[in-house]
Amino acid sequence: MVVGLVYAWALYRKWARGNSNIAAWMVYLLSGLRFVVVTTLALLVLNPLLKYLQRTIEKPVVFLAVDASESMVLGKDSAYVTQQLRQDVETFKERVKGKFEVIELSQSASPEAYTKTTNLARYFNDIESVHADRNSSALVMVTDGIYNQGMNPSYKAQRQKLPVFTVGLGDTTVYSDLLVYSAKTNAITFLGNEFPIEVVVNGVKAEGSNARISLWHEGKQVGKVETEVRSDRFSFKHRFMVSADKVGVQRYQIRVDGLGNEANKINNTKAVFTEVLDAQQKVLLLAHAPHPDVAALRSAIESNDQYELTVEVGAFSPVKQEEYDLVIAHQLPANSSEYNLMQRLKELNVPVWAVIGNSTRIDQLNRLQIVKQIKEHQNNYNRSLANLNTTFSLFAPEDEVSEYLADLPPLIVPFGQYEKPIAKNVLAYQKIGSVSTDMPLWYFTNNDGYKTGIICGEGVWRWRMYEREKTDDQLNFNRLVQQTIQYLALKEDKRRFRAATNATSYFENERVEFVAQVYNESYEFTPEADVNVTINHDDGTSYEYHLTPGNERYTHSVSSLPEGDYTYVVSSQFAGKQSTSIGKFTIKPMQFERNQLTANDKLLKQMAAETGGRYFEKEGWNSLAEEVMALPNAVAISKSSNRFNELINQKWLFFVLLSLLSIEWFVRRWSGEY
Repeated sequence: MVVGLVYAWALYRKWARGNSNIAAWMVYLLSGLRFVVVTTLALLVLNPLLKYLQRTIEKPVVFLAVDASESMVLGKDSAYVTQQLRQDVETFKERVKGKFEVIELSQSASPEAYTKTTNLARYFNDIESVHADRNSSALVMVTDGIYNQGMNPSYKAQRQKLPVFTVGLGDTTVYSDLLVYSAKTNAITFLGNEFPIEVVVNGVKAEGSNARISLWHEGKQVGKVETEVRSDRFSFKHRFMVSADKVGVQRYQIRVDGLGNEANKINNTKAVFTEVLDAQQKVLLLAHAPHPDVAALRSAIESNDQYELTVEVGAFSPVKQEEYDLVIAHQLPANSSEYNLMQRLKELNVPVWAVIGNSTRIDQLNRLQIVKQIKEHQNNYNRSLANLNTTFSLFAPEDEVSEYLADLPPLIVPFGQYEKPIAKNVLAYQKIGSVSTDMPLWYFTNNDGYKTGIICGEGVWRWRMYEREKTDDQLNFNRLVQQTIQYLALKEDKRRFRAATNATSYFENERVEFVAQVYNESYEFTPEADVNVTINHDDGTSYEYHLTPGNERYTHSVSSLPEGDYTYVVSSQFAGKQSTSIGKFTIKPMQFERNQLTANDKLLKQMAAETGGRYFEKEGWNSLAEEVMALPNAVAISKSSNRFNELINQKWLFFVLLSLLSIEWFVRRWSGEY
């Protein structure tokens, strides 16, 4: 204000003494205009903020979960599900929308795309994670109560503390049935070995019959067993021992029969698959001292029969030429003898996967020159999260692995200056607190064909435990370890054209990913090739697709392929030369939804009773709407939030100041004082 006052006084002081043709009151008006403009401009230099208080009224929320699994259209209510259910759902939403906001949860992108599995607990997980801050009032579940994945939804419902209203569909009648409840075998086995196929056959209301269980391979019966069904609730377990005499993905079918009047014969067969390899990869795990990381890595490796693992802790045997495909060195080198061992591995050209920890001598590791240098390390350590590198291109982590990395506990990493590896070789960078850095956490090197992998920290056992706690398995941790081993242990391929699928067998709801690489004469990747794939089903059907370049690879994903065996030919056209790569894969059927078709209304009634909701039949939509509308605690809430905006960003202020200056200019011009 002082600036504006002084400026206006200095400009109009002579006019105020009568040295002007303008009336005195007009002089004071003009000086006032100049005072306002200059004061406002001076104020804007201080960058003041405007505070807005925003109030919103949030309706109570009703979550609507309509089961979109295959069992919904295999039971007696299939016509209702496909023809009438959607209309009843929309009518219900119309009736309650005046009081409630209805959020529909769905397992599939489209109501018609019925899923091959059912996870009823997923609805509660979605409410807890995605909609945790909403004004939740109730959950309406429309389902047959049959689930085959995830936790018991009744347990999740009790934890959610939300009234659950259930609409039961399907047939609750229990029919006579013999079914192959489960069949499992090793994912990988080796040529010449015997491997087990474990089968569990269940019977319902089949007492007095004989269950005949047979095992088939390539149209021939290779095993058979028969047992008497002695009770209404019957279960029989048997192990077939099979010889692996053919390389590749092998399909075995289990069949059960013995009843002539079964209502559901779909569940009388089940297929299992095993990949027969002709060699195992040998992995040596060396550890300076006992550590939980060693147990975590060991469990991940031993979960895959493709690897033959040897573990040595503290005392190490001499490594011979070509004895191992990969050596994992946990916190090595920690002394001179371990340094000499690591140097010997380098001389033998054995790939090394190094896990750095508190015992690792960073100075000795730097001298080995198998990792990027860590400088200015003075025995200090940081806690680092994993920040996935989206440009990583050595192998393709699955989508679930990418999400998994983002939520993991931190590793203990050495503090120092890290020499930067090639970006495409870094799987994950360090994230210290909330700060993302360019320091590598998990990366790879390739020096003239000698490959190494490095985890710059200890504590990966926490990753495995975290996943076990969250999902009750360690699939993502195991996949990441196995993909790392697969890359490091793989002998360098000198072909200029390479192509493969990311697996050899898939369930019918999984995507088949084709990956190809094309190199020029200098063995540099080129994105200029024309790469295509032709897929042939064993029934004669063919599919053709084009692979697109990106991240130094050509890729294409195919989904919704029908069950069966496939061969494929990937072809590349580059610099006038055509190259091809041939392979095969198998699409496995998912029969989870066909095993059990008896609706579980007891579960639905239990969930409703335990949470303060109610159970309804499909004819009770009107009563359901009345019950929901009468919920006593379903009230709208008022939410307020503050929003700030810089005063200088207000367009209206610019036009006000411009108008004031224009008025002053016009008056002075009109009076002849300009």
